[in-house]
Amino acid sequence: MKHALAEVLAWQDDPGSGLKPVERPAPNLASTMLPLTIDRRRQPPPPAEYRVATGAFRYWTAAEALRRAADFWAGIVPSTTEWWIGGALPVALDDGVDLNANYDRFGLHFYHQRLAGATVYTGESPDVLCHELGHAVLDAVKPQLFHTASMETAAFHEAFGDISAILSALQLEPVRRALIAATGGRYQSSQVSRLAEQVGAAVRRLRPDAADPDCLRNAVNSFSYRTPAQLPPWAPASQLSCEPHSFSRVFSAGFFEALCLMASDGQERLTEDRLREVALDAAGLLVDAIRSSPVPSRLFADVAARMVAAAGAVDRRYPRLLHSAFLRRGILSAAAEAGGDAPKSNVGLLTLSGRPFGLGETALIVQAAGGADESHAFVRWLIERGRIETPAGRFSAIPSHPHTVRSHRLVELDDQLVLERILFDCGFHARS
Repeated sequence: MKHALAEVLAWQDDPGSGLKPVERPAPNLASTMLPLTIDRRRQPPPPAEYRVATGAFRYWTAAEALRRAADFWAGIVPSTTEWWIGGALPVALDDGVDLNANYDRFGLHFYHQRLAGATVYTGESPDVLCHELGHAVLDAVKPQLFHTASMETAAFHEAFGDISAILSALQLEPVRRALIAATGGRYQSSQVSRLAEQVGAAVRRLRPDAADPDCLRNAVNSFSYRTPAQLPPWAPASQLSCEPHSFSRVFSAGFFEALCLMASDGQERLTEDRLREVALDAAGLLVDAIRSSPVPSRLFADVAARMVAAAGAVDRRYPRLLHSAFLRRGILSAAAEAGGDAPKSNVGLLTLSGRPFGLGETALIVQAAGGADESHAFVRWLIERGRIETPAGRFSAIPSHPHTVRSHRLVELDDQLVLERILFDCGFHARS
């Protein structure tokens, strides 16, 4: 009982957001639904209000953020939902030197990097922690998305991670209060929309054009939907590319704008309770839409349309507000039919010729959510970015970059190669 009543000091938001640490109840990582375990081989420090920048502080601020996010999603997803791995999800708070974080189906991994005389711990930021936990939640809800060879599907996973960070932050009353004070609930840049400010600043030291000026990504932006094939494979943060983290900003911005409209519509003065209620409503609509989606190639539009179609049962004002936000992004069209016939599932195995990828006569099998052209473009992008691990260093046509994290691998099976995902990572690497 003493442990349950203990308090710890934890960041409300990213360490670079300007919001100070606050006292929070010591979390119970081993909750019966979506349990977690941090550095399970080490004895955790006893719960207390530790000084910022100490290892004990980083442990408890991570535990608080992860448990808060997991508890939030546990109230949204079906009660039978489990992590893909089953049991408690392992978390490694400091897995070595890198400016990175990832989810690999067997756990969450965070790292550290020393830059300009200061060490950045990615596992200290609630934004980064709750983003990576979002990958694990989405994998538990819709595991079919993990291996799908599609830019849009990969981008949707990243958007869900950013949405997880936003919705988890809104569970804290001081954060809701700060958002209302700063924006009145309007769709404007704020501590909530700006994600991973500290990591963004570190990234800009390495590549000045690779992050937004004041954060890593911002859910308040002006990007609109274009098919990934129309976009460049890579671009500065100020432009949209088909790279999943970049492209994800279209959906996360549409969702966040919809949330702001839902919260402020008809409200003379937005209250903290109203904002929390709308966050729950929006999360519920999103999860239900994902669960019912057949994973078509236009996943953004399918999920958005399903949210619009179901929203009226929650609040009669919601459908037009959701539709308006997604329409402004080009995700939905003005003629989009809410609740039309659901498309048939496009998820399935697809065999591609290995010749265009330098694999000779060896066939390449991928999990597809569209046609061969879409999967071909995705594989080509992975090869060009050096993101594929090959069996025992074979297939010299697939480049191996020494500083690139492999997100996918080729697995040999009956004289064929199967493309499978290893992990989702934050996309910026600084290994020494």
